[in-house]
Amino acid sequence: MTRKLLITVLVFVMTAVGLYAQQAGQFTAGGRLGGSIGFNSPGDFGRHLSETTVRLGESGGIRPTSYSDGTAMGFTIAVYTNYAVTDNLSVQLEFGFSLHRYDLSFFALSHPYTELRSISVTSLDIPILARYNFLDSRSIFGVQAGPHISIPTGRVNVNDPNSWGYSSTYIVATPVTIGLTAGIFAGFPAGLPTQSGRIVGDLRFIFDFNSIHANDAGRTVAAMQRRALLFSVGYEMSF
Repeated sequence: MTRKLLITVLVFVMTAVGLYAQQAGQFTAGGRLGGSIGFNSPGDFGRHLSETTVRLGESGGIRPTSYSDGTAMGFTIAVYTNYAVTDNLSVQLEFGFSLHRYDLSFFALSHPYTELRSISVTSLDIPILARYNFLDSRSIFGVQAGPHISIPTGRVNVNDPNSWGYSSTYIVATPVTIGLTAGIFAGFPAGLPTQSGRIVGDLRFIFDFNSIHANDAGRTVAAMQRRALLFSVGYEMSF
């Protein structure tokens, strides 16, 4: 009885795999929501802030002698569509909105004072990705890579998380950044076998070739070169 049940289950699974494998010419559309860990490079922005806004010490007269940058969390939301060129290879176009952040810590070596600044910028990201799916079933798992362009949608924001209400903004002087996106994706069926929906997950690393520059009173300085790990989950349907 157990052997017959096992054979029946195997036949059902093999049939489902055959019926619901991705086919060439198939379109998929979906959306994802998630977060990001920013390893962004501050360029000359740390030095600029230390010269113009950061004063360490109770008297406000001690200038910082050094600064260091650190990671910070952001968020991302995206919608996308892809087209299956072959049963396993597809091309995906995305439109995503992201908030990218990093932290700068300022300190003076001869005085026990530190100050923290959180730098953030939002952007519209448009990657074009080649995706290869290793599975021939309703479930998916694969790798993806391709170029992206990013359009800053606001200003460079600087906040002191330890000082309530402190913030400053800088005009973005870079209209577009260009870079590479690469990572992995996975998904599993959600619903009945006759449905084409999937719950999906995405993990990727983005790297910009050029920096986002900020303008402060006529001075232009590199404020952020984006390097971030993005993770997100969502839902997609094939048709």
